Amino acid sequence: MKIWQLFTTALIWLSMAHVCYASPSMTAADLNTIEEEIQLQTDRVYHDRLSQLLSQKSHQIHLFLEQTNKQLITLAQSTMSQVASQAFSITFHSYEYEREASGENTPEELQNFYDKQTKSDKKQSSHLFLDSIGQAVQLDFIVNNQHVNNRQILDESDQDTSYSRAHSLYHPIYRSYVNQFKFADLYLIDAKSGHVIYSVNKASDFATPLFNKNLMQSPLSITFKHALRLKKGQSLFSEFSDYNGSDSGFMATPIFNQNTISAVLVFRINQDTFFPILNRAGFSNAGIYLFDEKNKLMMGNPKVSQLSTDLIDSIKTKLTQLNGQNENTLLNLNTSQEEHYGLAQPLKLFGLKWNIVTTINKEMAPLLFNTDLFNTDPIIVKEESLLSNNETLIVFSSLLLLSLILILYILKTKSDINNKDPGQYH
Repeated sequence: MKIWQLFTTALIWLSMAHVCYASPSMTAADLNTIEEEIQLQTDRVYHDRLSQLLSQKSHQIHLFLEQTNKQLITLAQSTMSQVASQAFSITFHSYEYEREASGENTPEELQNFYDKQTKSDKKQSSHLFLDSIGQAVQLDFIVNNQHVNNRQILDESDQDTSYSRAHSLYHPIYRSYVNQFKFADLYLIDAKSGHVIYSVNKASDFATPLFNKNLMQSPLSITFKHALRLKKGQSLFSEFSDYNGSDSGFMATPIFNQNTISAVLVFRINQDTFFPILNRAGFSNAGIYLFDEKNKLMMGNPKVSQLSTDLIDSIKTKLTQLNGQNENTLLNLNTSQEEHYGLAQPLKLFGLKWNIVTTINKEMAPLLFNTDLFNTDPIIVKEESLLSNNETLIVFSSLLLLSLILILYILKTKSDINNKDPGQYH
């Protein structure tokens, strides 16, 4: 074998050795780097999807409360509410004198009725502070209401009174309003006496005197007293707190008659009001929750009752650690049984500071990619990330050696042609 052949063979074997060395090291050396890159890009996609969900819901909540506030003020300024508040005030305070004598057993009848209740009314003690007018009204519209499971159906009581006739006129309108917008209740409260002269759902707070010292610290009473200081066209929104067995907030505005406050119109809002807004459209596996400024869970979808205590505690711990600096931070929420991704954003409305939080089980997280609601580029690991600098050098040197072999082969071929006898081609 000639020298150039030996040199060529050596180069070929050297090139093959370089390629064989490069191939296995390309997978082993950067495996962790590739996995980390994939995880970073995956987390980024989850963060973007959950962030879009929170932004969407925050916007919807803002719009809902702004619209509800406009509805409250418009309804309070309507001629119907101005006339209705006067009618209910006059007829409420004359109710005891118009109806048939209720007898001395009315307080006992009321007490027996509430003792038998198994729902939220049993937890309330408002009826204990009713005056004689309130006792008579509750007796006819609550105790003797044949619609036991849905008292709002009753338009007119069995007692022929001016209040009952006024109630039959305005109640269907207010009832339709409450049911359409899923409010927990609607109240008209007399500005002078502090009596709840009307409510849609006829719960235990109906007909109560809110100026009574025993009721002055109730959320409804506090809202009412603050609303008496408002000007025409102004309103307030209270912080959520426990009321009648569920967390509720109150929106209130005064009703004016001849530049004087005659009554206060109040909407009560609870989780059922917000539930349609917290619909997880496009994110059927994600949870959305609202926490107050003290990190107390107020409501969510799925409903709070379906949320594990461990997950609630984990979210509260993270919110406390973030201390308000919670925007655009992907949270790892771990419970004893499951692991979740989470994202939190601050939500400021009507002077209140809330936190809106979304969570998703990590096992269900890949399903976020299956929604057409958002357009997000797929995860792509760049080709250059597959090779380290050393491996790139090895491959480059191998290609260089192969090129040298090809050049030598071409030169050898030309040399052979030039050395042949020209006569052999004739």
